[in-house]
Amino acid sequence: MKKILIYNQGGLGDVFLSTFLIPSIKRAYPDCEMGMFVTPKTQVAARDCLGVDEIHAHEPWLRPEDPIRMKIWRLFYFLLFQRNKIVREIENYDCVLNTYPFFAGVGSLFYKAKIPMRVGFETIGERHFFTHLVPWVEDEYLVEHYKRMLHSIGIEPEPFQSPWIVPELSAGKYIIFHIGSANPIKDLPVSFWKALYEALRAEGYQITFTGKGEDQRRFIEQITDRHLCDQLNWVEFIQTIHQSALLISVDTVAVHLAAAMKKPFIVLYQSTLDIPLWFPKNGVFFNEEFGPEQVSKKALKMLHEEKIHL
Repeated sequence: MKKILIYNQGGLGDVFLSTFLIPSIKRAYPDCEMGMFVTPKTQVAARDCLGVDEIHAHEPWLRPEDPIRMKIWRLFYFLLFQRNKIVREIENYDCVLNTYPFFAGVGSLFYKAKIPMRVGFETIGERHFFTHLVPWVEDEYLVEHYKRMLHSIGIEPEPFQSPWIVPELSAGKYIIFHIGSANPIKDLPVSFWKALYEALRAEGYQITFTGKGEDQRRFIEQITDRHLCDQLNWVEFIQTIHQSALLISVDTVAVHLAAAMKKPFIVLYQSTLDIPLWFPKNGVFFNEEFGPEQVSKKALKMLHEEKIHL
């Protein structure tokens, strides 16, 4: 194969995880060109990624949260103005890997572009437009599904790793609090983070807050005016997590970064929906009733086990 396209118009974490396929593909096809089909907001996780040759950034025409009138309007706009333009962009690919496991309405797009090999999970819609359907196994982290996807087209996935991994560095003595995501339902109140901050500060640890956007900056500044919110680009964000002693975060891309770099992390879930799909096996999670005291105790135990001392 000379050109392979990875499709994922999900969130930032989804796109980051989909880049895990690249090293395995490049081992099998060293000279192939790699494309990434993402959204304008998530292309940062593909831009400058080792192995990515081209990025196709488009807004998804289907958004489940949109009211019915908006869905109809987006569909007509897509059919009249976007579809043919996108088809011309991607028609020279030999294979497309749809790494987004939920319905996105793109099977017909890949079919119209006459991409010979069209691979997706059996959970997606428009399955009849795909040449390869990958079986779905419940209660598995998403990267395990990606390994099976590669197997389905004859590519050995192991060793399966992120192309974003930076050289090994010694862990720092700071803990990262990543307090928000693109979905407000995942957020915890200021009182929770403030109590957790004070508990770990009392043990002598330095806390570094990360986040993005004006709302998260104001949230953090109710606790401390020393933070890295909106101060890091993508590569700096990766490096900051890589050099930390521990990450404590809501369910968002920071968790997948920490897992990929084998850093200790705690993830705080507000919802039990699809946790196995989004939870890496090398971390700790809370998803029942929990408070800052339980989380701080677990954090201190993990730091002790990792032999991170002041």
